[in-house]
Amino acid sequence: MPAFVVSAPSESQRLIRRRRWNLARGIMALLTVMAIGVVGFKVIEGDDWTWMDAAYMSVITMSTVGFEEVRPLSELGRVFSIVIIITGVGAFAYTFATLGEQLISGQLVSNLRQRGTEAMMRRLRGHHIVVGYGDTGSVVAGELNALGKERVVVVDADSEKIQNASEDGFVGIHGDGGQDEVLIKAGITRAKSLICTVAPDSAALMTVLSAHVIAPDVEIVAKATLPESEPKLIRAGASKVISMHHIAASRIVDEIVGATKGSGEGLRSIEVEGGVVSVETGEVIVVGGGPYCDVSIGDSTVVSDSKADVVAIKRGDSGELVEATDDVVPRAGDRLILVGTPEHVEDAVQALVRAQG
Repeated sequence: MPAFVVSAPSESQRLIRRRRWNLARGIMALLTVMAIGVVGFKVIEGDDWTWMDAAYMSVITMSTVGFEEVRPLSELGRVFSIVIIITGVGAFAYTFATLGEQLISGQLVSNLRQRGTEAMMRRLRGHHIVVGYGDTGSVVAGELNALGKERVVVVDADSEKIQNASEDGFVGIHGDGGQDEVLIKAGITRAKSLICTVAPDSAALMTVLSAHVIAPDVEIVAKATLPESEPKLIRAGASKVISMHHIAASRIVDEIVGATKGSGEGLRSIEVEGGVVSVETGEVIVVGGGPYCDVSIGDSTVVSDSKADVVAIKRGDSGELVEATDDVVPRAGDRLILVGTPEHVEDAVQALVRAQG
């Protein structure tokens, strides 16, 4: 049973499929009448008519354009023309009416679907928000769905993944989970939990931070790809962090030990827990020629000694947000994104600004 299915989108999808089938039937009817007309004229009028003559006569008769006959028709040929005109006009009218209805009502169906989703979201309480519908997120949503009573809302910046989530029976919100308005649209203040499975970890950090600021009482579970991201996600507001490295290592050990001891243990999840703390973000613009410009994060003592964590770099030329791993090199015009307690962020920003002179 789907975790949460909005009735309006389901009805509209059935309506779209029905209209497409009606259009296909109309086209098949036109082709059938045309084929019957070609064969009929050829057989009735005999060898004096070529197949091209029969095809031409069939088309002008069906469309009632009024062009002159290819050759004089026999009595039986005229009766056959009447039949082709009646059936052809009916097939044309049905096909073009169906096509026009589909073109005109397409936007209406889309609007009805959107309104239905928004109305359902306003009534939703105690649901789970899964940010990221990739390999991990889709499994998480499916597992919650399998519980039977859990309602799931999926958030993803990829429209194709949102379409996949919708087809799987979930409400999909298209947008960046790190944006406040997207989380509010997903009902973060009324949610039971938020599960963040996006990559890279810098994007997960922004999502966790935004969710914690908007709804500090909502449980937040985040996936960490890199081990060093775990404490950063905890400080940003995650209730629990699932380390993919720890899970993989645990799984390998389970397989080895299980094969040796005959253990039947399954996959273990390694969780890092932390309390709710006040967090703040800060930004420092990288100045050309400064002590940490064109120097990797790992080699810059000014950055590594900072009391706050430099979690991401926003590129000045493209606006791209990249994770601040040790091998990433800040360039002039980039912005260093810091996360930590308000005191640590303030001290770190001042120290980094002073270091640039």
